[in-house]
Amino acid sequence: MALVQRNLYMGGGESGSTSSTSVGDEEACAVCLEEMVEGGKEVVRTPCKHKFHGGCIRRWFEESGFCPLCRFNIGP
Repeated sequence: MALVQRNLYMGGGESGSTSSTSVGDEEACAVCLEEMVEGGKEVVRTPCKHKFHGGCIRRWFEESGFCPLCRFNIGP
């Protein structure tokens, strides 16, 4: 997997960043569609600035080298 930024989700986001998906005012992982809960699962930010649960996106990248939201080529 290409370089990705890993963090624990602490809510909100930086200005200019692209969130995965929104459920009301909450962000959700576009792979599992579950909310990203503060202090919860590890969150990974891809080079294209989308955020996913770490485990979800790692499983996704086992099958595909592309971002599930924008199809950016992350690589093998």
